Amino acid sequence: MVFRRHVIADSETLSDAEVWPADLKGLGAISAIEIEVYATNGSSYNEDNHIHDIVKTIEVVDGAKKYHSVTGKQEHILNWASLRKIPIVHMDETKSVTQYGQFLVMFGRYIGDPLYYLDVDKLSNPKLYVDFNIANVRAAGVDAFTSTTGAISVRAIVDQEKVGLAQKGYLRAIEQYKWTTAASGDEKIELPVDYPYRMIALRAYKQNSDPLGGINKVKLAFDAPKYEYMNEYTRSFMQFTHGRLGLPGWVNKWFYRASGASIEWPCSRNSQLAFNIDGNLNRRISISNFWKGYCALSLVDSAEAAVTTRETHEASLLTWMLHNGLIIPFGEPALEGNFFPAQQYKKATLTVTQASINHAASVVLEEVATQ
Repeated sequence: MVFRRHVIADSETLSDAEVWPADLKGLGAISAIEIEVYATNGSSYNEDNHIHDIVKTIEVVDGAKKYHSVTGKQEHILNWASLRKIPIVHMDETKSVTQYGQFLVMFGRYIGDPLYYLDVDKLSNPKLYVDFNIANVRAAGVDAFTSTTGAISVRAIVDQEKVGLAQKGYLRAIEQYKWTTAASGDEKIELPVDYPYRMIALRAYKQNSDPLGGINKVKLAFDAPKYEYMNEYTRSFMQFTHGRLGLPGWVNKWFYRASGASIEWPCSRNSQLAFNIDGNLNRRISISNFWKGYCALSLVDSAEAAVTTRETHEASLLTWMLHNGLIIPFGEPALEGNFFPAQQYKKATLTVTQASINHAASVVLEEVATQ
């Protein structure tokens, strides 16, 4: 058993908006696909505009059949839940700096899993598609990403010989449903019950809004009222999930701001804050009101006067709820025996109780599928 890294693309140029394709035919057993996306800031700055914002979807398909289909942010949430760490992401608002981010398409419980992988030799026309739009947040320009600076690198972790492998299946992650939340009421999502479940990722995001404010309660039932798997308020379940899986880890960001600015982070709040400050500037930095994915920046000089011109500083946060993602894990994700036997039921219903309008909400189901 020898999984190796196969280069599919190396810093290949992207158009400002395109669905970038890659042929996966002939690669054999694919354990994972590493995707790195790059883009360069404009000549002034690029506030709160990140690589994960401009990767709209990542898909692996064979004709009309989907084997993986999520957004860039959903991919990060799944990566954290599987690997207990956040993929590499360089967020930097400084002018003319190239930002980059990593996204891992996982077909196994871990990289090099000998039991769970996608065997593309069994497929007719396997393709990887990355939907990229450099202007997804703001139009290209001096205060956003610069036009024609997008690029992509892709490597597949493969074993073409498949010696010593005994495939039991592969992990299939598909966005099942997305909607805009209402002020109240239940949103019911019917989930497929074809295969065992590994995890569900539920996300609700609204700019500068409490991420738990949009979703108040979550219930998952099978053949209701036969079996109720969970029925819990999101706040308590978030705490339970983090106690079970741990915190996502450190998120690092370079910001280019003056005092009083509001800075966005890809997480709901911090447990701990660390700054790397150039001592020659003699600055004191503090943040406040960090719960809603934003923080208010206080930047003062040695005389305690507010710094009113933009400066570059680096900060790191030990985060909660990466990209506002709430994970429903069916046991320890790395253990085979913790898969939930959803195929033993006729119907699965996820009921989401809403509490605030205009949150962009979505549900991703990761199943243990067979080929």
